[in-house]
Amino acid sequence: MKLFLAVVVFIAMIFAYGLIVKGVHYETGKGEHVGYLTAVESYGIIWKTPSLYIKTELESSQEDKYCILKEDKELITNIENAVSNSKKVKLTYIDWIVRGVSNCDQYDTAVVTEIEILN
Repeated sequence: MKLFLAVVVFIAMIFAYGLIVKGVHYETGKGEHVGYLTAVESYGIIWKTPSLYIKTELESSQEDKYCILKEDKELITNIENAVSNSKKVKLTYIDWIVRGVSNCDQYDTAVVTEIEILN
């Protein structure tokens, strides 16, 4: 009985690790956001996760934060170029049930999948 309980606890710990760290990548939403990128940052103690900030208008005080998957190096390069040039962009994003701490911060709005420079 103790062996069975130990196996169940071990399986539950593996499941919890996968859920918390890696997330559940079932798409629950998608959309677009047009505006100006104001910053890109990478942060984290264990997993350095990149995020970007976007304002709909430069004069606006509201700023939204989106996650960028660190594996998508080309997208990160395009975003850094757009930030430095103050160009208007259109972001395409998706959202998942659970993003996972190795992918995104809990305060990020969604995961950016594509960027298009408009002007």
